[in-house]
Amino acid sequence: MLKKSSDNTKNKFYAKILLCFVIVVVSTIFILSAILYINFEKIILNTIYSSQIENLLQISDNTDMMYQSIKTLSLQLYFDNDVSRLRNLANPEISDISLAASRLRMNGAIIPYIQSIYVYSDKANIFYSATPYGSFHIYREEEFFDKDIIDILNRYKDSPTLYPIIRKLPYISNSYETTVSNGCTFLFYDSKVGIKPTEGALIINMSEAWIRNLIEQQSKDINIRKSIFIIDKKGDLIASNNMLKLPADLTGQNYIKNVVDARESYGYYVESFDNVKSLVVYATYEPFNWRFISVIPYSDIVNDVNRMKYNTIIIGFIILFSSIILSIILLKKAYHPINKVVSRLSNLESEMSKTFYNRKQEYLKNIILGKIIDNDDTVRNNINAFKTNFDYAGNFTILYFMIDHYYDFCSNNDLRDRNLLKYAIMNIISDICLPFFINEPADMGEDHIVLLCNVINMTPQEFAGPAGSVIKSIQSSVNQALQISLSVVTCPLINDITAVNRLYNIAQKASTHRIYLGHGCVISSEDYQHNEAAAYEYSLENDAKLKELLMLGHIQQAQSLFKEIIMDTENDQYSFFHLTLFRLASTFYTVLYTIKNNSGIPLPYNFNNIITNLNRLETIQEICDYFYSLFECIANILEERKNIKHDDIIKKVEEIIQADYSNMNLSLENISDSIDMSPAYLGRLFKKITSQSIVDYINEVRMKKAKDLLTNTNITINEIVSNTGYTNIQYFYKVFKKTFGVTPNNFRKNNIQ
Repeated sequence: MLKKSSDNTKNKFYAKILLCFVIVVVSTIFILSAILYINFEKIILNTIYSSQIENLLQISDNTDMMYQSIKTLSLQLYFDNDVSRLRNLANPEISDISLAASRLRMNGAIIPYIQSIYVYSDKANIFYSATPYGSFHIYREEEFFDKDIIDILNRYKDSPTLYPIIRKLPYISNSYETTVSNGCTFLFYDSKVGIKPTEGALIINMSEAWIRNLIEQQSKDINIRKSIFIIDKKGDLIASNNMLKLPADLTGQNYIKNVVDARESYGYYVESFDNVKSLVVYATYEPFNWRFISVIPYSDIVNDVNRMKYNTIIIGFIILFSSIILSIILLKKAYHPINKVVSRLSNLESEMSKTFYNRKQEYLKNIILGKIIDNDDTVRNNINAFKTNFDYAGNFTILYFMIDHYYDFCSNNDLRDRNLLKYAIMNIISDICLPFFINEPADMGEDHIVLLCNVINMTPQEFAGPAGSVIKSIQSSVNQALQISLSVVTCPLINDITAVNRLYNIAQKASTHRIYLGHGCVISSEDYQHNEAAAYEYSLENDAKLKELLMLGHIQQAQSLFKEIIMDTENDQYSFFHLTLFRLASTFYTVLYTIKNNSGIPLPYNFNNIITNLNRLETIQEICDYFYSLFECIANILEERKNIKHDDIIKKVEEIIQADYSNMNLSLENISDSIDMSPAYLGRLFKKITSQSIVDYINEVRMKKAKDLLTNTNITINEIVSNTGYTNIQYFYKVFKKTFGVTPNNFRKNNIQ
């Protein structure tokens, strides 16, 4: 009886323990779920914020790219000799005007979305107006249709040079009807003081489509409703995607005031938007002081979180009741809770270790980025607190590792897998380097990892030997273990750990040369130093030649010229390479647009998509292969167009010659004008298909007619010469004898006999 009582007491004791344990666990679940819900909501907000900031910064980058193109074009046109004559001469020659008009139309077509270009001459009070591939007109100031620009020039001090002026752009169509559309204007003028610009002015009018297109490219998210719009420094609306309804007047809205008054370049906050709680994310484009704003209804963000909250509550109650029932069933067997306690302690230790690692990574990253402003002793004490063994009497350097094919790396792995792979890479790097020098790896985000190296008792020459073999071993090991290729930048030795930010900046600049050296390369930062003051030059002659080769379908020659242009930038700044790449992309798109206008074939590429794809490429070979595929596309389009149109073109040329052979002014130029084609291209095309030139065919038709007149009429030779379109009787005799072997007189005599 005593034993039974003892057993009952023991059972009740363990039942109470187990019941308390279950209640504690379930309570913990609810508490942790509540905490996780709150934190997860913040995490989602931060995730959405990061995503939207990335989109807005992409819009900002694309805006800057377009601005740099406009700036380059403005400088090029303003200081162009032909265009300068329009500004500086009161009465320029017709030939000067013609050359300048051609220059304006041609250069205006380089950048998409240019609506028109004005050149203002203060000497003559005249406006010259040109549209890409379109019209060219001359207006006196009092007759000029764009009155708004006259007012802007009268107040030009209020409009800084190359600053966008948002306004209504008037446009005169071919039928001389004036239409108005939204857009922006860029002024370029001499900054000398005066009532008006003393050296005239260059005005570039951009269609609103270029801004709207930038926004729409970042608005294609099928899961989230969002409105992206742009405001100026006053809070006035510039453009939007109109996905959510915007108030008619934005300046009075609280969220606009917050954005305009914000000191930070980018950020977010939760605010009421059209009486709906919304997440408002903004970023600033400093040159224009524009604010890019993304607004997302808050409910779209937290729907899944709320659903998770309700599911957690339901699951928590299910766990509570299930655990109580299970505790009763397993009461006699549930006497060994120590394993669970040990397991939880182990998990806690793992979490603490993970937190320590993250803090250490963050501190090393901030040192490398130059964000730590403490004195040397404080920095050393903080580093030592993270259990590093650095000897500060030695030297320091960094090895800058880049993950090759980073776009594929991101596409093939989600964020968790990418972090695990980078963690594995860091371990491999650190383990291989450890026998040679003390080191600490740091994940710098994106595509690169930095190894902070502590080199003891080695001169730079002594360090170079083991460093080279270590780098090769790292590249080989990572490639074999993870199938990941690494490119590396080496830096010189320094004696101050707080100065590694300078090495990091040098390494970043040197890393751009991977584009020339290829994947898996090893770059010495000391070998690649550029003159930052060097001026950017781009060969317009090669650009025009490339256009001509593409228009003619000479793809192999175009590919060779393209590679020559690209390789000419190898010794220049990386920004020059990007400008050249942008100009080449613009050239390709211009050719494609010209073909589309001539043939009506839809464009298979979008300019922004081309730029996006180029930003993903890492080597010259990848860039060349991509452009070669674009060139092949042009060749295919031209071939398709050729198959459809060439026979019709040849037939039309023959019909013109058959009908107008008696016209003394009939020539290749007249024929090409009548069918709106280049004389050179038409001449080559006709000869390629018919195996004879247009001039030979004209002579052939005329000779047949002359033969007929000599045979069937009695009119004089002089009349026959006139009737067949010749102006020179000697030339007629020469061509006739060459064709038939006899003179016209002898031919007529022989025919009569």
